Amino acid sequence: MHQHHSSIKHERVEHVGGDMLESVPKGDAIFMKNCHKALPEHGKVIVVETILPAIVDTSNAARSAFHIDLQMMSELGGKECTEQEYRSLAFGAGFSGIKLDCYVMEFYK
Repeated sequence: MHQHHSSIKHERVEHVGGDMLESVPKGDAIFMKNCHKALPEHGKVIVVETILPAIVDTSNAARSAFHIDLQMMSELGGKECTEQEYRSLAFGAGFSGIKLDCYVMEFYK
């Protein structure tokens, strides 16, 4: 992981380089099996991501999510997930809950 020398500084944030596939340093919040192990008892993982609606609708939010999903699929070979898929991911990694707020999700230990 490369950390740019001009990373934004904040009194409660320490930027730490490393390889998340090997280990994750301990912290109050981490930007998932290795992440879960690294968290303190009431820590959380913060996920900022598009959430696909489970039922197709034509709202601007849904259209935006599907547009991003198509980009992910066509350009990167990936896909966006539904709320239920994120819940399954969180619980499968050992988290006790998930809170969704717009595009920000918090997985609680």
